[in-house]
Amino acid sequence: MVATIMTTTTDTIVRGYTIRNIPYQGTSLQVLDWGTAEKGRPSVFCIHGFCGSAHDFQICADSFSGHLLALNLFGHGGSAPPPNPQALILDETVEQVIEATQTVGLHAPVLLGYSMGARVALATVLAHPEQFSGLILIGATAGLQGEENRRSRRLSDTELADRAQGMGSVAFSSYWAKQPLIQTQEMIPEPYRRLMLAERQGLDVSTIGASLEGLGQGVCPDQWERLDTIALPTTLITGELDTKYGQIAEKMTGLLQDGKHIVLPHVGHAAHLECPLEFSGVLDSILDRV
Repeated sequence: MVATIMTTTTDTIVRGYTIRNIPYQGTSLQVLDWGTAEKGRPSVFCIHGFCGSAHDFQICADSFSGHLLALNLFGHGGSAPPPNPQALILDETVEQVIEATQTVGLHAPVLLGYSMGARVALATVLAHPEQFSGLILIGATAGLQGEENRRSRRLSDTELADRAQGMGSVAFSSYWAKQPLIQTQEMIPEPYRRLMLAERQGLDVSTIGASLEGLGQGVCPDQWERLDTIALPTTLITGELDTKYGQIAEKMTGLLQDGKHIVLPHVGHAAHLECPLEFSGVLDSILDRV
Protein backbone atom coordinates (compact mmCIF):
# COMPACT_ATOMS: atom_id res chain seq x y z
CA MET A 1 0.00 0.00 0.00
CA VAL A 2 1.24 3.50 -0.79
CA ALA A 3 0.65 6.42 1.56
CA THR A 4 0.34 9.90 0.07
CA ILE A 5 0.08 13.32 1.66
CA MET A 6 -2.11 16.13 0.28
CA THR A 7 -2.07 19.76 1.40
CA THR A 8 -5.70 20.04 2.50
CA THR A 9 -5.05 21.30 6.04
CA THR A 10 -3.70 24.40 7.74
CA ASP A 11 -0.16 23.27 8.47
CA THR A 12 2.56 24.60 10.76
CA ILE A 13 6.07 23.26 10.39
CA VAL A 14 7.87 22.71 13.70
CA ARG A 15 11.35 21.31 14.16
CA GLY A 16 11.04 17.61 13.46
CA TYR A 17 7.35 17.49 12.59
CA THR A 18 4.42 19.26 10.96
CA ILE A 19 1.27 20.29 12.82
CA ARG A 20 -1.80 19.62 10.69
CA ASN A 21 -5.02 21.30 11.81
CA ILE A 22 -8.09 19.37 10.68
CA PRO A 23 -11.36 21.34 10.33
CA TYR A 24 -14.13 19.39 12.03
CA GLN A 25 -17.71 20.53 12.69
CA GLY A 26 -16.78 24.18 13.08
CA THR A 27 -13.73 23.55 15.23
CA SER A 28 -10.44 21.67 14.73
CA LEU A 29 -8.52 18.54 15.53
CA GLN A 30 -4.74 18.39 15.45
CA VAL A 31 -2.51 15.79 13.85
CA LEU A 32 1.27 15.69 14.32
CA ASP A 33 3.14 14.43 11.26
CA TRP A 34 6.68 13.08 11.42
CA GLY A 35 8.61 12.15 8.30
CA THR A 36 7.38 11.63 4.78
CA ALA A 37 5.43 8.92 3.02
CA GLU A 38 7.52 6.10 1.59
CA LYS A 39 6.75 4.53 -1.75
CA GLY A 40 5.39 1.05 -1.31
CA ARG A 41 5.14 1.31 2.48
CA PRO A 42 2.12 2.41 4.52
CA SER A 43 2.14 5.30 6.95
CA VAL A 44 1.29 4.64 10.59
CA PHE A 45 -1.53 6.67 12.16
CA CYS A 46 -1.54 6.65 15.97
CA ILE A 47 -4.12 7.30 18.70
CA HIS A 48 -2.93 8.09 22.22
CA GLY A 49 -4.14 6.72 25.54
CA PHE A 50 -6.01 8.15 28.52
CA CYS A 51 -4.63 11.55 29.62
CA GLY A 52 -2.15 11.34 26.74
CA SER A 53 -1.52 13.32 23.59
CA ALA A 54 -0.06 12.98 20.11
CA HIS A 55 3.23 14.31 21.50
CA ASP A 56 3.62 11.03 23.41
CA PHE A 57 4.59 9.45 20.08
CA GLN A 58 7.57 11.80 19.62
CA ILE A 59 9.80 9.19 21.24
CA CYS A 60 8.58 6.60 18.72
CA ALA A 61 9.06 8.96 15.76
CA ASP A 62 12.62 9.72 16.84
CA SER A 63 13.46 6.01 16.72
CA PHE A 64 11.52 5.13 13.57
CA SER A 65 12.60 5.74 10.00
CA GLY A 66 9.12 5.55 8.48
CA HIS A 67 6.16 7.92 8.27
CA LEU A 68 4.35 8.36 11.59
CA LEU A 69 1.34 10.55 12.38
CA ALA A 70 -0.63 10.94 15.61
CA LEU A 71 -4.03 12.42 16.39
CA ASN A 72 -4.83 14.62 19.38
CA LEU A 73 -8.34 13.70 20.46
CA PHE A 74 -10.58 16.62 21.37
CA GLY A 75 -9.36 18.41 24.48
CA HIS A 76 -5.91 16.81 24.24
CA GLY A 77 -2.67 18.40 23.05
CA GLY A 78 -3.37 21.09 20.48
CA SER A 79 -6.87 19.96 19.51
CA ALA A 80 -9.80 22.18 20.41
CA PRO A 81 -11.89 21.48 23.52
CA PRO A 82 -14.76 19.05 22.92
CA PRO A 83 -17.34 21.10 20.99
CA ASN A 84 -20.25 19.15 22.49
CA PRO A 85 -20.87 16.39 25.06
CA GLN A 86 -20.88 13.76 22.29
CA ALA A 87 -17.43 14.61 20.90
CA LEU A 88 -15.60 12.03 23.02
CA ILE A 89 -17.99 9.11 22.74
CA LEU A 90 -16.71 6.10 20.82
CA ASP A 91 -18.83 6.29 17.64
CA GLU A 92 -18.09 10.00 17.19
CA THR A 93 -14.39 9.50 17.85
CA VAL A 94 -14.29 6.79 15.17
CA GLU A 95 -15.60 9.30 12.64
CA GLN A 96 -13.00 11.84 13.75
CA VAL A 97 -10.25 9.31 13.03
CA ILE A 98 -11.63 8.68 9.56
CA GLU A 99 -11.97 12.41 8.88
CA ALA A 100 -8.40 13.06 10.03
CA THR A 101 -6.82 10.28 7.96
CA GLN A 102 -8.74 11.34 4.85
CA THR A 103 -8.09 15.06 5.30
CA VAL A 104 -4.32 14.62 5.54
CA GLY A 105 -4.55 12.45 2.44
CA LEU A 106 -3.48 9.06 3.75
CA HIS A 107 -4.25 6.02 1.66
CA ALA A 108 -4.67 2.79 3.63
CA PRO A 109 -2.44 3.55 6.60
CA VAL A 110 -1.74 1.13 9.42
CA LEU A 111 -3.83 2.20 12.41
CA LEU A 112 -2.17 2.07 15.82
CA GLY A 113 -3.85 2.62 19.18
CA TYR A 114 -2.55 2.51 22.74
CA SER A 115 -4.82 1.54 25.67
CA MET A 116 -7.83 3.91 25.41
CA GLY A 117 -6.64 4.69 21.88
CA ALA A 118 -6.61 0.97 21.14
CA ARG A 119 -10.33 0.82 21.92
CA VAL A 120 -10.85 3.61 19.40
CA ALA A 121 -8.59 1.94 16.82
CA LEU A 122 -10.35 -1.41 17.15
CA ALA A 123 -13.79 0.18 16.78
CA THR A 124 -12.57 2.20 13.78
CA VAL A 125 -11.30 -0.86 11.93
CA LEU A 126 -14.50 -2.77 12.70
CA ALA A 127 -16.54 0.11 11.25
CA HIS A 128 -14.28 1.00 8.31
CA PRO A 129 -11.96 -1.92 7.49
CA GLU A 130 -11.52 -0.79 3.89
CA GLN A 131 -9.74 2.38 5.03
CA PHE A 132 -6.70 0.62 6.51
CA SER A 133 -3.97 -1.86 5.61
CA GLY A 134 -3.22 -3.10 9.12
CA LEU A 135 -3.96 -2.71 12.82
CA ILE A 136 -1.62 -2.44 15.82
CA LEU A 137 -3.05 -2.57 19.33
CA ILE A 138 -0.85 -1.85 22.36
CA GLY A 139 -2.12 -2.70 25.84
CA ALA A 140 -5.53 -3.51 24.41
CA THR A 141 -8.71 -5.37 25.25
CA ALA A 142 -11.74 -6.19 23.13
CA GLY A 143 -13.97 -4.97 25.95
CA LEU A 144 -15.32 -5.98 29.31
CA GLN A 145 -17.62 -8.98 29.20
CA GLY A 146 -20.78 -9.10 31.26
CA GLU A 147 -23.05 -6.21 32.20
CA GLU A 148 -22.16 -6.44 35.87
CA ASN A 149 -18.46 -5.96 35.07
CA ARG A 150 -19.29 -3.06 32.81
CA ARG A 151 -21.56 -1.43 35.39
CA SER A 152 -18.88 -1.77 38.06
CA ARG A 153 -16.32 -0.16 35.77
CA ARG A 154 -18.66 2.73 34.96
CA LEU A 155 -19.04 3.40 38.69
CA SER A 156 -15.28 3.34 39.27
CA ASP A 157 -14.71 5.61 36.26
CA THR A 158 -17.27 8.07 37.63
CA GLU A 159 -15.40 8.06 40.93
CA LEU A 160 -12.13 8.63 39.07
CA ALA A 161 -13.62 11.57 37.15
CA ASP A 162 -14.88 13.05 40.43
CA ARG A 163 -11.42 12.63 41.91
CA ALA A 164 -9.87 14.51 38.97
CA GLN A 165 -12.43 17.29 39.35
CA GLY A 166 -11.68 17.62 43.06
CA MET A 167 -7.88 17.38 42.81
CA GLY A 168 -7.23 19.45 39.71
CA SER A 169 -5.15 18.26 36.76
CA VAL A 170 -1.68 18.72 38.32
CA ALA A 171 -2.42 16.73 41.48
CA PHE A 172 -4.43 14.15 39.52
CA SER A 173 -1.49 13.66 37.14
CA SER A 174 0.73 12.74 40.09
CA TYR A 175 -1.95 10.44 41.48
CA TRP A 176 -2.46 8.72 38.12
CA ALA A 177 1.27 8.18 37.58
CA LYS A 178 1.37 6.08 40.77
CA GLN A 179 -1.28 3.60 39.61
CA PRO A 180 0.19 0.09 39.33
CA LEU A 181 -0.76 -0.35 35.66
CA ILE A 182 1.34 2.61 34.52
CA GLN A 183 4.04 2.87 37.18
CA THR A 184 6.47 1.34 34.70
CA GLN A 185 6.22 4.59 32.70
CA GLU A 186 9.02 5.71 35.02
CA MET A 187 11.22 3.83 32.52
CA ILE A 188 10.36 6.24 29.70
CA PRO A 189 13.63 8.06 28.87
CA GLU A 190 14.05 11.76 29.49
CA PRO A 191 13.23 14.33 28.26
CA TYR A 192 10.27 12.45 26.80
CA ARG A 193 8.79 11.44 30.16
CA ARG A 194 9.01 14.98 31.52
CA LEU A 195 7.29 16.37 28.43
CA MET A 196 4.59 13.72 28.63
CA LEU A 197 3.89 14.55 32.27
CA ALA A 198 3.73 18.26 31.45
CA GLU A 199 1.10 17.60 28.79
CA ARG A 200 -0.88 15.48 31.24
CA GLN A 201 -0.77 18.20 33.87
CA GLY A 202 -2.11 20.69 31.33
CA LEU A 203 -5.28 18.71 30.62
CA ASP A 204 -8.55 20.30 31.63
CA VAL A 205 -10.30 18.14 34.23
CA SER A 206 -13.49 18.31 32.16
CA THR A 207 -11.64 16.50 29.34
CA ILE A 208 -10.50 13.81 31.77
CA GLY A 209 -14.11 13.31 32.84
CA ALA A 210 -15.39 13.32 29.27
CA SER A 211 -12.81 10.70 28.27
CA LEU A 212 -13.90 8.40 31.06
CA GLU A 213 -17.57 8.97 30.36
CA GLY A 214 -17.32 8.50 26.60
CA LEU A 215 -14.35 6.16 26.05
CA GLY A 216 -14.00 4.24 29.32
CA GLN A 217 -14.09 0.46 29.36
CA GLY A 218 -17.47 0.48 31.06
CA VAL A 219 -19.17 2.28 28.17
CA CYS A 220 -17.26 0.87 25.18
CA PRO A 221 -18.92 -2.23 23.71
CA ASP A 222 -17.85 -5.83 24.11
CA GLN A 223 -16.16 -6.55 20.75
CA TRP A 224 -14.96 -10.09 21.45
CA GLU A 225 -17.47 -11.80 19.16
CA ARG A 226 -16.55 -9.47 16.28
CA LEU A 227 -12.79 -10.11 16.31
CA ASP A 228 -13.09 -12.96 13.83
CA THR A 229 -14.49 -10.54 11.24
CA ILE A 230 -11.21 -8.60 11.06
CA ALA A 231 -9.24 -9.75 8.02
CA LEU A 232 -6.48 -7.13 8.29
CA PRO A 233 -3.06 -8.15 9.59
CA THR A 234 -3.39 -7.31 13.29
CA THR A 235 -0.56 -7.14 15.79
CA LEU A 236 -1.10 -6.98 19.53
CA ILE A 237 1.84 -5.65 21.53
CA THR A 238 2.27 -5.95 25.28
CA GLY A 239 5.09 -5.48 27.75
CA GLU A 240 6.47 -8.49 29.59
CA LEU A 241 5.59 -6.91 32.96
CA ASP A 242 1.99 -6.24 31.92
CA THR A 243 0.79 -9.79 32.51
CA LYS A 244 -2.92 -8.91 32.61
CA TYR A 245 -2.97 -7.40 29.13
CA GLY A 246 -0.55 -10.05 27.89
CA GLN A 247 -3.11 -12.72 28.71
CA ILE A 248 -5.86 -10.67 27.06
CA ALA A 249 -3.70 -10.25 23.93
CA GLU A 250 -3.15 -14.01 23.71
CA LYS A 251 -6.90 -14.59 23.85
CA MET A 252 -7.59 -11.90 21.23
CA THR A 253 -4.90 -13.24 18.90
CA GLY A 254 -6.55 -16.65 18.87
CA LEU A 255 -9.80 -15.12 17.62
CA LEU A 256 -8.37 -12.94 14.84
CA GLN A 257 -8.10 -14.13 11.23
CA ASP A 258 -4.54 -12.80 10.91
CA GLY A 259 -3.38 -12.00 14.41
CA LYS A 260 0.03 -11.92 16.06
CA HIS A 261 1.07 -11.16 19.65
CA ILE A 262 4.48 -9.63 20.36
CA VAL A 263 5.82 -9.27 23.89
CA LEU A 264 8.50 -6.64 24.52
CA PRO A 265 10.83 -7.65 27.39
CA HIS A 266 11.32 -5.85 30.71
CA VAL A 267 8.59 -3.22 30.16
CA GLY A 268 4.97 -2.66 31.12
CA HIS A 269 1.69 -1.31 29.76
CA ALA A 270 3.14 1.53 27.64
CA ALA A 271 5.60 -0.79 25.94
CA HIS A 272 6.10 1.46 22.90
CA LEU A 273 7.20 4.37 25.10
CA GLU A 274 9.21 2.40 27.65
CA CYS A 275 11.49 0.70 25.09
CA PRO A 276 11.25 2.84 21.93
CA LEU A 277 14.26 1.35 20.13
CA GLU A 278 12.92 -2.19 20.42
CA PHE A 279 9.46 -0.97 19.44
CA SER A 280 10.87 0.74 16.34
CA GLY A 281 12.33 -2.56 15.18
CA VAL A 282 9.02 -4.30 15.78
CA LEU A 283 7.19 -1.59 13.85
CA ASP A 284 9.51 -2.03 10.89
CA SER A 285 8.86 -5.77 10.87
CA ILE A 286 5.09 -5.20 11.06
CA LEU A 287 5.14 -2.85 8.07
CA ASP A 288 7.13 -5.43 6.12
CA ARG A 289 4.30 -7.89 6.82
CA VAL A 290 1.47 -5.61 5.65
